[in-house]
Amino acid sequence: MSVVALRSTGSPAYDRKIERAIHRWKYSPFTIDGEPQPICSTVTFVYSQH
Repeated sequence: MSVVALRSTGSPAYDRKIERAIHRWKYSPFTIDGEPQPICSTVTFVYSQH
């Protein structure tokens, strides 16, 4: 899995923390008739710092 940030949060440490969390996600392939299919997807995060 590759992770590409389209825009920085402005905090390199926070960017790295988000990337590490994404790398812990478990992958489950999209399947058709039981066969894994290639797919490309984008996930958008909306965040706020407190």
